[in-house]
Amino acid sequence: MSTVPDRQLEFGTPFGDNDGVQLSAPIGARPLSGWTSILPRSPIEAASVRNRHAGSGAGRSGAMQLDYALLKSIHAKLVQIAELNDQKERLPRMLKASQAAEAGLLRELEQARLTLTAVRKVADEKQLQLSIREARIEKMTGQRNAAENNREFQVLGDQIQADQSANEVLSDEILESLVRVDELVAQVATAKENHAKGIAETARVQADAAARATRVEDDLNRANNELCELEKRLPGPIQEEYRRLTRSSGENAMAETDGETCGSCYSVVTTQTLSDLYAKKAVFCKNCGTLMYHSAGKLV
Repeated sequence: MSTVPDRQLEFGTPFGDNDGVQLSAPIGARPLSGWTSILPRSPIEAASVRNRHAGSGAGRSGAMQLDYALLKSIHAKLVQIAELNDQKERLPRMLKASQAAEAGLLRELEQARLTLTAVRKVADEKQLQLSIREARIEKMTGQRNAAENNREFQVLGDQIQADQSANEVLSDEILESLVRVDELVAQVATAKENHAKGIAETARVQADAAARATRVEDDLNRANNELCELEKRLPGPIQEEYRRLTRSSGENAMAETDGETCGSCYSVVTTQTLSDLYAKKAVFCKNCGTLMYHSAGKLV
């Protein structure tokens, strides 16, 4: 048998299944079954071959087709659950807003009552002042009628005239105060009515929130159960990545694409990505990382 210089024979390695470079047997030589002659392998060459072998395994896994209709159903269920959770969180805020509105109406009522009390107090004080002056005018009028000389008569007359002029101004102010009191009485009545409506509205919102909370909780439990059943149909190799995405992004972990852009971040879909979508592979957006899918007949 011919020998090849600077070569070595490796025992027990079938042809075409060795990491090294296969050599052809010399002309006329009889091939040895189960033997192959190879060049010595460097560490780099061996690593390259191992990577190729590993890559072939990854390729078989990547060739696995996904049910895009299933992905669409799962995504729709994730969106539904997110909306139900949002409704569940909004209900306490709605009740809190109604209670805050009721408290605001109560403050308006209290302020209207305080203003009415203050204006009434001023009007009462002016009326008392008017009564005191009228009594004094009456007294001075009697004194003037009994005056013993012209000087005393004139002084009393001047005082009476001054008090009468002051009473005219005071009477106008009292009239304005009484008009203001009537307006405030109406405002207090309106504020009281509004506050009563606020109390009724808060009670209605509270009852409605309680009923809606029960319905939302039931819908949420049902949607979560349906999602679990759908998730069981996902292929095992993709479940770990799917759960990682949904834990971090919720309903935004998945996005429908038309073949031109990602339905989440709207980045342009590459030709290779489009090819993978046609092949119904597990395709993740290279920009935002979402799991993409398409509906039948919607790819461009």
